[in-house]
Parts: sequence; C-alpha cells; structure tokens
Amino acid sequence: VPRTRHHPARTEPTEVGALLRAIDAYTGSYVTIAALRLAALTLLRSSEIRLAVWDEISDDIWVVPAERIKVGAAAHTVPLSRQAQAIISDLRAKNGDDRFVLPGRHSRPLSENGPNTALAAMGYKGLHTIHGFRTTAVTLLGELGFPRNVVDLQLDHKEENQVRAAY
Repeated sequence: VPRTRHHPARTEPTEVGALLRAIDAYTGSYVTIAALRLAALTLLRSSEIRLAVWDEISDDIWVVPAERIKVGAAAHTVPLSRQAQAIISDLRAKNGDDRFVLPGRHSRPLSENGPNTALAAMGYKGLHTIHGFRTTAVTLLGELGFPRNVVDLQLDHKEENQVRAAY
C-alpha cells in the first residue's frame, strides 16, 4: 500500500500571493530562492528540482528522466514559462560550470532541507512546504475550472485514484 504524506500548503489566493511575496523578499541563498520559484512555476517534486542537471533543460523544456521520477517509468516533459526560463538563464549564468542546476556545497545538489528551512525562516513552518506548491496547484487550478486531466499531466500523476487521495 502506498504511503501518503500530507504536505502543508497555502490554498487561498491571498495566502499564495503573500507566500510568493515572502519568497521574493527573502534574503537567503539565491539558489534556494530559485528552487522555491521553480517549484511554484513548474510544479515538479522537490527532488526533481534539486537534483536537476543541465542536460535535462533546453530553452523552453525540462525533461526529468524516468529514473528520477517518483511514480513513472517514462520521462516527464515540463514546458517552461518565460518566468521559469528567466530563472534558469540566471542560474546558468551563475552556475553553468557546475553539474547541478541548483548547486549546494562541495559539488553536491542543493540540500533537501534548504527550501523548507527557508520557508520556515519566512514564517511558513507547518503552513507550506516546497512540495506544497503541487497541492496549491491542484486546489486553485481545480477551482478555476482547469480540467483535472490537464493538471495531472503537469504534475505527472499516473495513478489517478491513489494520487488524488494525497491532495
């Protein structure tokens, strides 16, 4: 039986706006800030973002390889918005010689705890996690009338019934 885990998330539009403004105002590591912004824009899982390498990203597409996907057996292709492309372009200019898109210390990827620690420092401990952007999207896009199958494609949800229960 798959283990489901609750990831706190802001789901009211005014709360989401406040969260995004808090991220913009955060003065921590630019790599951590970029990870949080990319999570909000791409809806990828934390590990898919943190472990990204440059070969996965072209100008407007991010292809997460199958071996790094939680559920799937196939790669997950994510179209990149202009905002996400700008963040990635900035990261490439600053870290293009590093293997990882979001480098941590000592040639390693960004720490697993980095984004959630930053959210806690912003006052969101227990209220929102990096994974919570996925829950935010499911809730708000559903309320806006987006077809669930389209949202599921963006989230790379494969087993609809089991995954839906987690959100």
